[in-house]
Amino acid sequence: VPIIVIDSYFYFKSRKALIDRTFDQLTTLRIEKTNRLKDFFDQRFYFLENVASLQSTENLFHTLQKGTTLRHANFDPFEKDISLIIGKSHPYRRIILISGNNTLWNLDMDHQFNLEPFKGDSLETKAFWLAYQQSLKYNKPVIYDVKNKFSSKYNSMSMAYTVIKNKQKLGTIILEISLQAINKIMFENNPYNGLGKTGETYLVGADYYMRSSSRFRQNSIFNIKVNTLGVQQAFRNITGTKQIRDYRNIRVLSSYSKVDIPQLNWVILAEIDTAEAMIPIHLIRNDIIFMSIILSILLLGLVEIFSSEITAPV
Repeated sequence: VPIIVIDSYFYFKSRKALIDRTFDQLTTLRIEKTNRLKDFFDQRFYFLENVASLQSTENLFHTLQKGTTLRHANFDPFEKDISLIIGKSHPYRRIILISGNNTLWNLDMDHQFNLEPFKGDSLETKAFWLAYQQSLKYNKPVIYDVKNKFSSKYNSMSMAYTVIKNKQKLGTIILEISLQAINKIMFENNPYNGLGKTGETYLVGADYYMRSSSRFRQNSIFNIKVNTLGVQQAFRNITGTKQIRDYRNIRVLSSYSKVDIPQLNWVILAEIDTAEAMIPIHLIRNDIIFMSIILSILLLGLVEIFSSEITAPV
């Protein structure tokens, strides 16, 4: 009985310590990913404000408002300025310019910088106009998170800034950002990165669809709906840790919180399967059981010897 009591005490203390340590690791990882996301969007805000403040941007908007035929000389200064600011590596798919007469111009960022009238489908256009409308409400850059899967096949989101000079709206700059750039921050599948074989961090939008890739399911962005207890708690501005069932209906240890980025209604979760997290404690449990059996046999042997010595004379 004392062996069982002592072993049970140490087992549950070890189990609690392991779970607490795992939650601490998940929380640390969640905070680190959140900080990297904040830095990412801060850089995008900074870039958008820089572009909006360029004299070449103002000149280009004046040219676009006139509705004249656009020649390369009209946007060459703008192109050079953008090239200097943007560098060689960037997360932008393209820049959309909406001139004062409400025409859309596309600056392709994947290839050579060519400014031409926008030729996209209705879903893309709808997303850009919604970003434009949101930008008119603020005198600063805004993020437009894709809702209702407007641009699911394009895998992007938009940031917009309406340029106003002397109380006159010159035009709006919209950055189309590839979600793959965000995915590079979030997605990891290296078993040696501290998340083991089943750990992952991911983002969920206000529509409860994933905004970063699942480690276990392909094409999860905008396709996998996550309405777990952790997501629900995070959207209630509750930051915490809990053992829950994830979007695969598998029990996990989860650390969750709201992503504290203005205008971006996302939550972030860091999780690992409970079964994998409990492997060390299961090994400890097996060792405790094995040692208890050996110790019990030795104690019973000693008791038998001592009892025989005591009872023999009787």
